Amino acid sequence: MLDQIESMIPEKAGPLLEAGFSLADVSFGAQLSCLRLASFDIDPESWPKVRAYSDWILARPSFETVLAKADSYAPPPSWRWDPARSDAASA
Repeated sequence: MLDQIESMIPEKAGPLLEAGFSLADVSFGAQLSCLRLASFDIDPESWPKVRAYSDWILARPSFETVLAKADSYAPPPSWRWDPARSDAASA
């Protein structure tokens, strides 16, 4: 999935649409924040544009505010990404 997204994201980290920040950014940013809460690290060598976009969107003040509070309602550690688990490796 990240391979396909990588091919669709603009070269420069910033809004997905040329018109500027939009609902598309809010929606995709929300999905990326879920990956962050699950402790999934987007590998910058495999997906450099996805990683740059994730860093950009999650650094916006609105996302920073929510993510600062997120640990109190984050999923339990058993739900978090663990690449060492065999079922996680095949996902």
